[in-house]
Formats: sequence, C-alpha cells, structure tokens
Amino acid sequence: MSEWRARAIIEAQSWIGTPFHHGADLKGIGVDCGQLVFAVYRNIGVLADEKFPSYDPRWMLASENSFLEDLFRARFDLAEAPQPGDAMLFRAGRNYCHLGIVTTPEPLKIIHAASEYGFVLEEEAAQSSRFARRLAEALIGRPKGQK
Repeated sequence: MSEWRARAIIEAQSWIGTPFHHGADLKGIGVDCGQLVFAVYRNIGVLADEKFPSYDPRWMLASENSFLEDLFRARFDLAEAPQPGDAMLFRAGRNYCHLGIVTTPEPLKIIHAASEYGFVLEEEAAQSSRFARRLAEALIGRPKGQK
C-alpha cells in the first residue's frame, strides 16, 4: 500500500467518534461527510489547502444538483475499483450526496460522517441499508496525481 493511502486511513480513523455537525471540520468537535473527506486529504498533504465550500444542508433536495459530484470530479481521478484510502461518493435519489473514505475493499468498509448516527464511524457498506443498494452507482476516486 502506498504511503499516502496508509496515511489517509490513519487520519480518517483518528476522526472516528467525532460528532456529526453540518458545515464543521473540527476533529473531536464536529464534521460532516464532505468536510471529513476534504480534511483527511488536506491533513495528509494530498489535497490543496482549501476549505470545503459552505452549502445549505438541504441542497440535495433540489431536483437536479451536481454540487458534490462537480467538487469530487474536479479533485479526484476516477477509479474502477475501490482501494484503501480512496474516496467514495454515493448517490441518493437524483444526486450524489454522501462521501466516505475506503478502509478495506473486501469487504468494503468506509469511514464517513453520518447524520443518522450522529458521528463519524467505520461501516461495512454491504451491511448498511444506506450503501448496499447504492454501491453500483458510487463514484470511486483518489486525489488527483496520486496512484
């Protein structure tokens, strides 16, 4: 496993237990799914030192909104199969609206900030009703320039 992948997993694991809080990116204090992914890659030096843009927590209710997909595609190279340290973007309804970081590809486990649980956790995707039916449509990516 490459160094950046190992560092991404260690950094993501250090966020486990952080309360879910829309728009925040403070480890141990509060974070949402997009802020978590940006913070992890930013903290290990593979994503530009930029803040995740602020957004309305109900943005995904719009009939068609590619806000998160556009951010993802601009910063990540798409991959065919998940590897440890990759990011995954999941669709719910018409929009891609949830991000996580892969820790193991088989069984697929991700670390994500989940509003329904109220904190950051590692979860087996196939065991989660949130992810199991959405795996086929998920986008997989690694920060641009990383192998």
